[in-house]
Amino acid sequence: MTNTLKEAIESLVKTYGSLDTVAQRLPVDAKEVASALAKADPTSEDYVALTYLAKYNPYEPVKTAPQTTE
Repeated sequence: MTNTLKEAIESLVKTYGSLDTVAQRLPVDAKEVASALAKADPTSEDYVALTYLAKYNPYEPVKTAPQTTE
């Protein structure tokens, strides 16, 4: 996990403001958020923070077109 994501999670965990408002303003890598969310304990503070980050930074894997042989 990068320091950027760690700091984003910490910001969300420690905020007294709206999680939505804070999450919208945090620049994070969507793929990293998705990976961390998949590994996080659903009962943890990190999971809640990652859920909000994923809401505003959705990860959509790039689908490559199937190779055709001619």
